[in-house]
Amino acid sequence: MVLINLILSRRYSKLLGVLFVVVLLNGCKLPGRSFGAASPSTSSPGSGSELYLYVASGACYGGGVTASAGLGIVTKYRLDTGAYVDVIADYSENATTDLPADLQNYDDDFLMVLVENATTTSFRRVDLIPKRGSRVPEGLTYGGGAFGGILRALHMLADGSVLTSRSGAISKFDSDFQLTTTGFISAPTGACATSTTLMADVVELSSGKLVFAHAAATPNNKLGLVSADGTTCLAAQAGPVTTSLPTDLLLHSSGNLLASYGSTTATSNLIYSYDINQTGNTFTPYQSYSNSAFVNGPSRMVEDTVTGDVYIANATSTYNNIEKFNYNPSTRMLTRAQNFPFIRFSGSTRCVSGMVIAE
Repeated sequence: MVLINLILSRRYSKLLGVLFVVVLLNGCKLPGRSFGAASPSTSSPGSGSELYLYVASGACYGGGVTASAGLGIVTKYRLDTGAYVDVIADYSENATTDLPADLQNYDDDFLMVLVENATTTSFRRVDLIPKRGSRVPEGLTYGGGAFGGILRALHMLADGSVLTSRSGAISKFDSDFQLTTTGFISAPTGACATSTTLMADVVELSSGKLVFAHAAATPNNKLGLVSADGTTCLAAQAGPVTTSLPTDLLLHSSGNLLASYGSTTATSNLIYSYDINQTGNTFTPYQSYSNSAFVNGPSRMVEDTVTGDVYIANATSTYNNIEKFNYNPSTRMLTRAQNFPFIRFSGSTRCVSGMVIAE
């Protein structure tokens, strides 16, 4: 194991006054914390809980649109009002040019952050950041083959293991964050073939099967359904139009799969809902939203599982806001919940790369 001392930013140095040791070997954990001991948060927050929307501004993907540069921060907002609370993590002063690429709930105390670094690729990693208190991230794993491409998405599976998506493949880590497979989904064949240049997101279905989103020129702008072990392509679903590129996937609590599509063609910015027959391995598509005046370059979606409402971040530089939608699982339609953005343009909403709703 090769160890190096990474000097934290001036801001972090003032807070800690110590050096933060990082590990540059595939799947190795930092000493001093047993990450596998924590039980990943898989249950929905209760209606009596005070909920927050956590928003990462960093390395986003909006389907080829012109996006503002992310600030490299994770910000906390009240879910009931959209009011700003605090910045809980600040990567912006880090000399290694770290940018959050995705955000997931880890447990009651921590969020998990996928960190992209195009300048110093060995610093690509997954961090834990506390929802309250200290803003200093704790590294879970650094560098190596699992991070050998632009980092796109992070997804925790039902068993606590984790998938990380990059430009050319999807890697898998076990629940103790040891790397198990660098190319868990890599060079899929059959209907999923040639879908390895930009794997924008991946989600797990109730059966354990996986759906990934691939963004490239038609006919490779599509969704791929693969077996739970990542080895077999079961089906693929083409994008709704040739100019739409899938940017994010959201498995709604209703069982519907929502996919966002971004494009430099305004009318090709869309949200689609899919019924997936997990026995017959088929997709049934429904157009859920198509008004580019309010959804343009959608980069991330998240659901409030208490209400079923869906929040969508727009990466297009002239938007850079977060919209709130009511979702009807019967009609598969999204309806704008209010006649103004839930969170208006601000530094924290530039190039939103991840959103989480949690306590």
